[in-house]
Amino acid sequence: MRKVIFGSRFFVLLMVEIVLGLILSVGMAMLFLRIYRELFLINMSQFDVLVSEYIYQVRDPLLTGMMKFITDFGADYLLINFLVLVSFFLWKKRKREALSFTIILVTGLLLNLLLKELIQRPRPMMSPLIAMSSYSFPSGHTMNSTIFYLAMAFYYYHLTRRKKGSLLIMIGALGIILLIGFSRVYLGVHYPSDVLAGYVVGTWWLATILLINKSYSFVKHYREEKKKLSF
Repeated sequence: MRKVIFGSRFFVLLMVEIVLGLILSVGMAMLFLRIYRELFLINMSQFDVLVSEYIYQVRDPLLTGMMKFITDFGADYLLINFLVLVSFFLWKKRKREALSFTIILVTGLLLNLLLKELIQRPRPMMSPLIAMSSYSFPSGHTMNSTIFYLAMAFYYYHLTRRKKGSLLIMIGALGIILLIGFSRVYLGVHYPSDVLAGYVVGTWWLATILLINKSYSFVKHYREEKKKLSF
């Protein structure tokens, strides 16, 4: 009976997603710990200063305006996009997706605030173009945008299974995430290591939540199939 259940295409795909999610979750967690350890070493400090100074050299009034616009896609515009997307899920009677998406983003926001309070890294004071009062590590804009835009790409593929469309959305998501991270360093409100940590923790959190969700689905469907075959 177990061979019949696990031999189905649905369960094979589900197990593949769980294994990949586990590898990604563990890998990102280890990478974040590495970044955190290196944060207080001289080589990371040099890395932050050198990269920041190099980026500051390309500052230009027009580019600064663009960076201020782009950076809001990790905050104000992200919230607007989130509300639109959840409303769309509810309109399509996808309550589970709406709830999952909300949990992923809200818990990610809380995790970022917790990490900032635990680590308490001050903001860069080299040449900030905008004022920020919260702690610096990891970058909230970068982390939240990583969670949101990658989750958006995941759910698009999950609901449509359109490979070409999903690939284009994933490329677009990665592009906006990278631009947001660059904008945070360009504007002088984050160190490069803050942004790097934001990418890593955001990816880790999304992978972990989806892993939990997929594991729950696996157990639920296994029990249902086992119950059917027992009759």
